Parts: sequence; C-alpha cells; structure tokens
Amino acid sequence: MPDPLHPFLPYDLQSLPDLLRTARDAPREALRAGLVAYLQRLGAPKASLEAAEQLAHPNSRVVVSGQQAGLLTGPAYTFYKAHAALKLARAYTSLEQPVVPVFWVASQDHDTDEIRSVELLDFEERIHRLELPLPPAHPAGRIPFAPYFAQVCNLLRSFNGYPEVRERICRAMLGNWSYSEVFARLMLEFLGPYGLVVFDPMAKELAPLFVPALEREIANPLASSEAINRTAQAMKQAGLEPALGRGEAATNLFLEGSDGVRRLLRFREGRFDDGLERYSPADLRALLAHDP
Repeated sequence: MPDPLHPFLPYDLQSLPDLLRTARDAPREALRAGLVAYLQRLGAPKASLEAAEQLAHPNSRVVVSGQQAGLLTGPAYTFYKAHAALKLARAYTSLEQPVVPVFWVASQDHDTDEIRSVELLDFEERIHRLELPLPPAHPAGRIPFAPYFAQVCNLLRSFNGYPEVRERICRAMLGNWSYSEVFARLMLEFLGPYGLVVFDPMAKELAPLFVPALEREIANPLASSEAINRTAQAMKQAGLEPALGRGEAATNLFLEGSDGVRRLLRFREGRFDDGLERYSPADLRALLAHDP
C-alpha cells in the first residue's frame, strides 16, 4: 500500500547519501566567519568551533535540527533532536566532505507561552514546575534572561539533582544574555564538546546572511504562502490533515514594532500591513538595510 505522505516527504535516511552529494551553492566563507564569531561570543568549546570552521570546505554539508528556545532547553526531545544531528553528521562525514551538525535556535519565535515554563521530575517522581512571566509576543532573542536567573537556579536547587550538573547549568545561564542565547549556551555546555554547532538567526553575526532571502520575500511576498496553501490543499485531497496553512493575504514576513511585539505582515494592494501601520516595499527594504 503506497504511503500517502511520500509525495510530501519524499526523502528518508536511505536518500541521505545522495542528498549530501548534491552540489550546493552557498556563501561558505561568510557563513563560517559569522558562525565562528557568534560561537566565540557565546563561549563555545573547541570542538564546536572546529566543526563550524569545516563549513569553509568547498564540499561541506550540514545536517540541521532545531527547536524553540525553551526554558532549560525545553522538552526532553530537544536533546534527542540534537543527538540525531550529531549521529548523522558523524556517520556521513569524511575528509573529502565534512558534514556539520547544526542546531537551529528558533530565536525569532514569539509564542512565549510555549517557552515560559518547565517541569522537572525528581528521583522521588515529584514534579517541580516553574512558569516565567515573559512579555507576550516578543521574540525569544529579544528577551533578557537576567531577570529570571535567580528563579531558575532556585528551581534547580529545590529539584535536588546532581550538584555538579546544577552548577554547570547556572554558570551557563549567568550573564547579560538573551533568552535564546541562554538556550544556545546550555546546548553548547552539554553537546558542544561533541561538535554541535548552534545557529541563532537573530544573532548580530548571522542576521545579515538572510538579507537576500528577505529581499526576495519582499519582492514577491505571497509566493511562499501560496506554495504552502497549495501543498496543504493537496494533502487534504490525499486524505491527510496539514499542520500548516496561511491566512488571507498573509506573508511569511514579520515585523518587530517599537513596543517589542512581533507582528505578521499581510500584503494587500501593493502594501504591507502589520495591523497598526502600512508599509511600502521600499519602506521594508530601508528597514532591512538599517537592521537585518
């Protein structure tokens, strides 16, 4: 019996060797330089920095996983995802073609309800829960973590886990970091020594790399949304329930307001609208040039 998902997810692990051999055009040196600078700023271990350096290799490839910047790294499957990227990269890397495990930190995500809380199960199977009062609709990459540091470390003390692990966690969280940077530093603390590379699209060292893609979206703002909806309709016709769809006039662009709130941009009659103001494509390109 044919798999109804196959037309929408055509690749599996058996396809990976061929996919890794497929030629890729990428700004490798700019990517390497930006990632190394970002990782150094976060205090990444040597193995992580060495892995990022491999991106300059002309045949380098990446295996990418990722997750929202959850409190104390969020759900347990965050680490499962990262370990999967590490294992796949290790299995397929070679001197001729280094494969780098990259973990995408979804720092732009502004659904703070999904990253504000954590539950820990102790040795006596008691649940320890903490929920932080994060500002609503703010990207994780803009939220300072320092105001919550004491609450989180106090939770770890009441949890009564391994003291050496608690100290490593609190040390990684200490400092003038954003919420997403703390998440990245925790991932680097525990998986950086195995060569994991974390990638934050809001990092000042990395955000400029997205300018060409954002310029393409501004030039044709409904194309990607229409592609999503076409695929969603095809999935429904195949008897599947799509997990994603785009609303009327919705683009895949968001704009941060002066109040820190991240809002979806809709496109109608040649102009963008975030629910508060309207913008021309030239307005957005000017904002992009000022701060990518």
